Amino acid sequence: MTPYLRVKKIPRLFLAITFTMLFFASSGQTEDLSPGFLNPSGTLFVEIGSFIIWACMLMFFIRQSIRAKAMTFGLLLLISTTAFSWQDTYVNWGMCLLHNPKFNLMPWGATLWTSPYKPWWVIPSYAFFWAIMFLLVLEMITKLRTRFPKLGRTSAVLIVAVPFFYLWDLVFEAGAVSAGWYSYVKCFGPAIVMSKGNFPLLYPILFIVLWAAGAVWFLSLRGPNGNAVFESWFGIELIRSPFFRGIAKIGVWILVMNLFHLVFAVIPLIGIRELFGVHSTLIP
Repeated sequence: MTPYLRVKKIPRLFLAITFTMLFFASSGQTEDLSPGFLNPSGTLFVEIGSFIIWACMLMFFIRQSIRAKAMTFGLLLLISTTAFSWQDTYVNWGMCLLHNPKFNLMPWGATLWTSPYKPWWVIPSYAFFWAIMFLLVLEMITKLRTRFPKLGRTSAVLIVAVPFFYLWDLVFEAGAVSAGWYSYVKCFGPAIVMSKGNFPLLYPILFIVLWAAGAVWFLSLRGPNGNAVFESWFGIELIRSPFFRGIAKIGVWILVMNLFHLVFAVIPLIGIRELFGVHSTLIP
């Protein structure tokens, strides 16, 4: 087995965290919607600013790709994370997360396992939230393993990704909740209760942290050419035309990242809510 595919056994800590999450998922608190929720702050900023930030990132990564004469890791990551933003509403259903209806909403009616309000700004924000975070963590892991050559890849991911993702989520999501952009209407375990929303400190945040750590571990699997190892599964390197090889890369990244998010984030979150019979009148 190549060093790129060597997988260590899952630490007992992961099992303990998973058990704790399931325990709190089965002992949810009463549904609650903060009184200031329908008076969100900074709506214009998030609705316009998110698209501006996304466009700036796209231009930056395109410029990098032109200089490198190849699709860069950052560009592929930005495109693929943008592409799985449609799954956010299913994740929100599983997490009992309600977006504020004061935003401009997509013409997407009520469907099975989806949160009722689907703002347009989720599409660009989903991309830069995950793309920036993944790039930062992957860079820190590389530096850590350079400093400590004997440190395994899985260990490095756990050391860096888990605390970083939790703090990143705490800063960004708690800020969004305090502004009333969305709220977790059913909290499981301890939570920060604010005037415009609620933010859980244990579940489902730890679940998302573990998913993100798993995504970093997966993205850190590289082939001999330095590209993501899953590109070789589809024989992209066999395509001679640089143009069609680039198009194929984009397609593969969109497919793989969508599947990874669907299988390891969306389906488990929906399954946990269905399994424990979590009822919500706000997110039915």
